[in-house]
Amino acid sequence: MCGISGFIYSNASYEQKEAIINRMLYSIKHRGPDDYGYFIDEWATIGMQRLSIIDLKSGHQPIFTDDKLLGIVFNGEIYNYKDLKRRLRKRGYIFRTQTDTEVVLAAYRFYGARCVDELDGMFAFAVYDRAKREIFMARDPFGIKPLYFTRQPAFFAFASEVKSLLKFPLYEKELNTEALHYYLLSQYVPAPLSIFNGIEKLMPGESLLVNEDGTLKNRYFHYNFRPKIKLTSEFEVRMKIRRMLEEAVEKRMMADVPLGSFLSGGIDSSLVAAIMQKKAGKPINTFSIGFEEKSYDESQYSRRVADFLKTKHYHKVFTAKDAMKILPEVALKLDEPFADPSILPT
Repeated sequence: MCGISGFIYSNASYEQKEAIINRMLYSIKHRGPDDYGYFIDEWATIGMQRLSIIDLKSGHQPIFTDDKLLGIVFNGEIYNYKDLKRRLRKRGYIFRTQTDTEVVLAAYRFYGARCVDELDGMFAFAVYDRAKREIFMARDPFGIKPLYFTRQPAFFAFASEVKSLLKFPLYEKELNTEALHYYLLSQYVPAPLSIFNGIEKLMPGESLLVNEDGTLKNRYFHYNFRPKIKLTSEFEVRMKIRRMLEEAVEKRMMADVPLGSFLSGGIDSSLVAAIMQKKAGKPINTFSIGFEEKSYDESQYSRRVADFLKTKHYHKVFTAKDAMKILPEVALKLDEPFADPSILPT
């Protein structure tokens, strides 16, 4: 994962803005320890912390178009970026990197806000149009990648995590009692609320345009559960599900670094690991957590699956002492109250 941050704040010098974005980025360094970068001008500031997955050498962000008018910070992965890149090349775009990030930037240049309709992947990104003085942000249809923002009279700010927004000097922390109410009901804070007043989550499948006239939110993705094709037999259904699973796993294996998979030994994770192993052609890395309490421990199943698939398996027993040790770090990473204890072994 990577982390992005940025803000619109005119009443500050370059040095002040630089200090702010550095504090915001440092607070989410754990999301991207490999690289960081930022861009500052008189109207807006954008930055990112990078975890390098694709194009380890030339993927430094922010990435700008050749005319320096459009810049992007991006968190995620676009699975169809190679096909989209070919189409954009035919339209005359000259690429300078091998990243999927630059493909998103090029798509925005040609399609504008409709670029999200061309993307197959998980993402949260912000494109800064310097000529129009506007920032376009979007979050993937299933909300896999997080994106928070705050709109205030004096400034606008966005980030991958709340803690980054809390580093903005003009934001004053205040508990959102409505969010607390829903947390006590549901054991988490539902979007678009956050536990802090004035900080919102961009919803899955939503985009946000911010300019000098204000902000404009749009839901670009709508679920449709009507079947597109008719399957006439159980065999056809099984084959269709198998093809879809294999395609889904394979396109998520694009990386210039080693890959791995969580493996609990259950049906879901075992299927994913099996497909990964088949596609990789060499032992993949699998990871599992076990417990001292036998009633909770399922490590025997993950080991059996790992042995059957011949993966390179890593197993750790998670103890009560481990839970106590890691609890403060997990609370810090979460930003908001979250009552599912499975987050600790995760």
